[in-house]
Amino acid sequence: MQVALVLLGICIVGVVTFVFLRPTPWASDTDTAAASTPIQTFISALQLMLTPDMLLLFITFAYTGLALTFWSGVYGTCIGFTEAFGDKRKSYVGLHGIFVGLGEILGGFAFGIMGKYVARYGRHLPVSLGFLVNGGAYLIAYLNLPADAPRHETSTEAILTSNIYLALFGSFMLGLGDACYNTQIFSFLGSVYKDDSAAGFAIFKFAQSAFAAAAFFYSNQIDLPWQLLFLAILCVLGTCTFCFVELKVRSRERNPYLVGGDSPEQNTTAEVDNR
Repeated sequence: MQVALVLLGICIVGVVTFVFLRPTPWASDTDTAAASTPIQTFISALQLMLTPDMLLLFITFAYTGLALTFWSGVYGTCIGFTEAFGDKRKSYVGLHGIFVGLGEILGGFAFGIMGKYVARYGRHLPVSLGFLVNGGAYLIAYLNLPADAPRHETSTEAILTSNIYLALFGSFMLGLGDACYNTQIFSFLGSVYKDDSAAGFAIFKFAQSAFAAAAFFYSNQIDLPWQLLFLAILCVLGTCTFCFVELKVRSRERNPYLVGGDSPEQNTTAEVDNR
């Protein structure tokens, strides 16, 4: 009861704070009022989702949903169901959550401090780091946890001798990798789609939530190696699509003539011909 009351109080305070948020500097009162209807926002989101860049980013969003389910539900369950971790294995599930949180905090703090450098050199670099970190975490899970651990209590041996310290290090890597993806997705949507940010974030949360729900549905029915295979495939595809879109946007910002315009050389030639 006390926990519910505390969470309710935090929720109320969080909702009330929205009343005091100022409008975005680039939106006038007329624009804000015109874009505030749910139907217009929904139509705008559908139109945006059908653009080539957003269709590619949809794969990245979907991967974050699968990864969310894995670190928040599957990995901790596997630790609690692995009898090789001893009688305290249930308490290790709480430690798993703590280590995931440490990874999230470290990633968010690091990219917050280095935000200007990330903006200068590209968001694809932190996402690539997240790909490596998450890939390492999936390898640890594959080697260190029994295949049937997501489904029930098990005494089955893993490929390696199950080690709780290695498992918790995997928890930390899952949190750090998740921070790499989510911070850069938020940054990308907030800057590239700032004129249609509501639609962009709606598509992101829709894809993430839908795939997270699907993963929760099959997570206790499929053995761990198959779940890791799904994650690995979508991780590769999602990383590639995000990096492709990010690099294309950066190239377009550096040279706007590459998209929908003539090159500087063509303009110079045209001026000479006119003379």
